[in-house]
Amino acid sequence: MTDFKKVAADGFEINAKALEQNPDDAVARSYMLGVMMAKHLEEQHVQRAKRYVID
Repeated sequence: MTDFKKVAADGFEINAKALEQNPDDAVARSYMLGVMMAKHLEEQHVQRAKRYVID
């Protein structure tokens, strides 16, 4: 089974380093925005997102 917390933590670190080198990196900024927004998502949103990404 996929460890989503590990994937998210690894992705966070990668994108944090990218932003340190280039604060205008649109992809890294989008990822960080997604991380921040994820804290506010309902379970139905999470399930829908998993369906788009995994299925």
